[in-house]
Amino acid sequence: MAVSRMRTVGARGDRLLIYLLISAAVVGSFAVLDAGYARAMAAGEGLLSAEWKRHLLWLGVFVVVFQITSRAPVRVLRGLSVVFYLGAFLGAILVFVPGVGVAAGGAQRWIGIGPITLQPGELLKPATILFLACVTSIELPAVNRYRRDLAARLDRSLTPFCVRVLPWVLVLLSLVLVEREPDLGTAAMIGAGAYGVLLLGRARWPLLVGLLIAALAIGAVFATSRDYRMERIATHASRWDPSVVKGPGLQAAQSEVAMAFGGASGVGIGQGRAKHVLPAATTDFVFTTIAEEFGLIGSGLVILLLGGISIRLIMLSMRLKDRFSRVVVGGIGWWIGLQSILNLLMAGAAIPPVGIPLPFISYGGSSLLALAIGLGAAQAALKMESHTEEKIAPDSHRRRHRRTRLSRA
Repeated sequence: MAVSRMRTVGARGDRLLIYLLISAAVVGSFAVLDAGYARAMAAGEGLLSAEWKRHLLWLGVFVVVFQITSRAPVRVLRGLSVVFYLGAFLGAILVFVPGVGVAAGGAQRWIGIGPITLQPGELLKPATILFLACVTSIELPAVNRYRRDLAARLDRSLTPFCVRVLPWVLVLLSLVLVEREPDLGTAAMIGAGAYGVLLLGRARWPLLVGLLIAALAIGAVFATSRDYRMERIATHASRWDPSVVKGPGLQAAQSEVAMAFGGASGVGIGQGRAKHVLPAATTDFVFTTIAEEFGLIGSGLVILLLGGISIRLIMLSMRLKDRFSRVVVGGIGWWIGLQSILNLLMAGAAIPPVGIPLPFISYGGSSLLALAIGLGAAQAALKMESHTEEKIAPDSHRRRHRRTRLSRA
């Protein structure tokens, strides 16, 4: 069993996962080029838009960051996970600082570092998974309730309580910060990542059900806290009304029409109409162009590709014995899979637009950087498991207690 695992999970991590990531990166770069060239030509940039060129640069950053992260020992990643989370949390605060935060499209979501702008909310997605995987894997000492020393009893009970509760308080604060930017979609994905940690950590079902109910209640409060969100929700069912279709229902309606015209084989490469009218053609609604020009066949291949990445990570996490590694690998797969599903539902007009990019396929430097960190950490965890198996597997067939192991054949 150990030998068969090592054929796919070896010193370089999981080879099948690497092939899937390369394929997703290639498809994403083509999708950004195809969905963005119309706008670029209208702006006089030519066929190769500046947006696509920046996307290629961020793909280069993805490769570098992925290689560095995947080669780091797991104990180093475990130690840096807290620092990484606090840095992303600080970035979510800095977006509101004048002169540091960058506003665009009525939102304050970015920080400027020279010519580069980063979105801390995107970085909080993998940071939350790594951070909670670290703190939930800490073995806490058992509390002796019968000690007579009250101070010692308080210390031994209060410290574990803070270790367990404080991280979740910080995650809740990060949700509020990101939602105030405003960015409800990113805040929802951060919360979903935290919930995935509990699922993979095999938390008790009453806790999972209670937190799910609480999350739905908090989401309802967030959704009703701003007028434009309420307008999107209230008008989504009637998005085809003449008074709505050119306003809040524009993107959902146009995306729905484009995907319907795509049919089984699509209208042909470069022949799509939606990318000419959708404001977020290369970001949140990039899948619309794929479905319109390549039809059910092309969009199905993209779904299989992203689903393969997610399912592969979750399946590999079930084999891992180390709790931190298991939660990291499975949590990254959970995050990618759930975000892909929500984006596809949004593109198909099943849910109102919430501003969630499609992993690898949508344009966005911060999104690619977040994926590089999360997937690099997952590969590092898989490498650690393979090294452990390589050390144990040969020893299991050697002498034990100075006796030669006999074959059972």
